[in-house]
Amino acid sequence: MLFEQLPNEILYYIFSHLTPYHLFLTFNNLNTQMNNIIHRHHLHVQLEKYVDNDVLKYYFDKIISTVPHSICSLTLSTDDQLQQFNKRFNIEYFTKLQYISLKCDKMCEFTQIVSKLRHVTNLKIEFRRDRVSNDIRNQNMQQLFHLVWSLPVLKSCSLLDGYFSSGDKDMIHVPSNMEILSINKTPPPTPSQLEYFSFLSDNVHENNDWLIDAQQWKLIFEQMTQLKHIELDIQLARGYKSIDHFKTLLTSFQTEYYRQKNWNIIFDYFIHPSDSKLAHVYTIPHSNIELRTNLYNVLTVATFPTNLTCEKINYLIIDIQLPTYSAKQQQRRFPSVKKLCLCADEFDDELNDEFDATTFVSDLQQFITLENVQELEHEFKQWVLLEQILICSPNIHRLSLSVCLNDLEEIYCNETLSTLLRSAINELEFYRHMFSPDISPWSSDYVEHFIGIFSNVTKFSGSLYNMNDFYRLLPIILVQMKKIRHISFHLRDSVTYDRERMSDLLNLLKPVKQFKFDVYYLHIWLEETDIHLR
Repeated sequence: MLFEQLPNEILYYIFSHLTPYHLFLTFNNLNTQMNNIIHRHHLHVQLEKYVDNDVLKYYFDKIISTVPHSICSLTLSTDDQLQQFNKRFNIEYFTKLQYISLKCDKMCEFTQIVSKLRHVTNLKIEFRRDRVSNDIRNQNMQQLFHLVWSLPVLKSCSLLDGYFSSGDKDMIHVPSNMEILSINKTPPPTPSQLEYFSFLSDNVHENNDWLIDAQQWKLIFEQMTQLKHIELDIQLARGYKSIDHFKTLLTSFQTEYYRQKNWNIIFDYFIHPSDSKLAHVYTIPHSNIELRTNLYNVLTVATFPTNLTCEKINYLIIDIQLPTYSAKQQQRRFPSVKKLCLCADEFDDELNDEFDATTFVSDLQQFITLENVQELEHEFKQWVLLEQILICSPNIHRLSLSVCLNDLEEIYCNETLSTLLRSAINELEFYRHMFSPDISPWSSDYVEHFIGIFSNVTKFSGSLYNMNDFYRLLPIILVQMKKIRHISFHLRDSVTYDRERMSDLLNLLKPVKQFKFDVYYLHIWLEETDIHLR
């Protein structure tokens, strides 16, 4: 039986596992029958930020322009993509389009396309920069909200804004047809027929402390008569108001109203005076897979105090501090964490001198299940802690490490840690801590010995601080990392790289199967062979 003789149902099932790009590249114009099938197939076009220019051109020239009527979901992730789309296509002809996700920096590009989304039922917008004053930005936001709320069949909307500051509480007037609304860093909505409401803001100024006041939220929720589910994730920045003022809000969610709704809302109050955050209010189940918190110095209060288990969190960021408030007094649990980040100010001498790694790991095991952790980000200059974590977490295989010049010698000379790293790690990333000196660690005399620890690594990522790093580090990686298959070098904004000379060297190395420069990275793919020059 020929492939095209398979029943259409089977062909559609096979095609559902291919991207539109690979589907058209493989089957378009093969024959009339295949054209009829793939041109009627529901397409999900997802253009990510770093999509290859040739691939992007193929999408625009061969797919979107050919079958706009078959596209049911569309993601555009950059200003350039959105600008090209607006110039070339009329979104009104995408009659089957039901979901669209737009990410860019310029508000004008959003408004041009949003005004024509008459068929869309699901909309996601993420604005990132748009460097204008807050007053102008608020006006633009109002215009965009007006366009969004005027869409006739929109049922679900997600608005994500990393730079918008909360303003007038009455800015948003949600239409009655809306059922699901997710908002980031904007004021909550006024009455509507919402069934699902999500509100996220990770840096609320203390002047907007009403956002962590349960009574204020109750007044809002009571106006949403069809509301069934809520998700909150609100972080309040520490400011200058009286601490006692916020302590009065701690138990505000422990009322009969929230219990009857069966909404479990957690209120974490951060006691440590050096914390930049003062409070974190979030619902369980948590609205995100990522959460940042402290192991110590947190007072936790909940609507249902016996249920403080966050099953959904798989990426947990912990700010390391000395315990002035015992971890044993809180019952929070994060049993599903697969990725753990441990961070601290490396110039905190008191923390470095008094920190007890054994006690910390013991308390951490009451917090998460270390056996489930597969990825570790470690930027705290306590190698004993890294050693203890690796001993208790046998499934860690990916390590992100903050290193500076002297760290390479310290890690190499620690035989126990070196052995653990050699046996456990097969994916490795190095990055610079924001407080570290801007000096290349690859200039260390121990760089060859240090890289040799990671002989089982298959993927390596690290920054090139200068051109000399490239010429020194690349041969060492190729010789010492026997199983390496992929290398990513981060190209820093502050450094000028001679990409032509780098390309010439890569073309001489036989193990190099392919390499590619993008804006911020050099990616190198390697063959399974020993190194030698052509």
